[in-house]
Amino acid sequence: MENLINLYIFGDEYGIPELRKCCLNTFFAILDEFNTDLPNSLHVDHVFMYLRPTDPLCQLLVDAYCYWANPATYTIKEGKPGYPIEFLRLLSERYAQQLRKVDRNFQARSAFGICDYHEHGGVVEKQECQKKKGEERGRRG
Repeated sequence: MENLINLYIFGDEYGIPELRKCCLNTFFAILDEFNTDLPNSLHVDHVFMYLRPTDPLCQLLVDAYCYWANPATYTIKEGKPGYPIEFLRLLSERYAQQLRKVDRNFQARSAFGICDYHEHGGVVEKQECQKKKGEERGRRG
């Protein structure tokens, strides 16, 4: 996970959008398909240190924590840094959004897709990407 995060940050720093997108896709697949542990507080701190809070990887981390985290996820080992304040702020906002949806009898979002983190130029581009992802999934499956 650490190498993938560093590669994404490298792609961001040097303006390589295809590298960033490839890293996002891989990161998402690792979390979604391989059911691995979420990145720990050190990884989250590293991401938020080098990227702006609105960056797709930051948003993916927030959503992943909202979707897959449990109380044990937030356990900080002695001597290790905690989660960055900006991450915790975004996390609490996301949780509040989900609670508002549930409280208003809206169906809470039970899943999210990788296209939520691609910086598509518009709806048509997003739909084309989703169609392409569906075709890829069909070939694998």
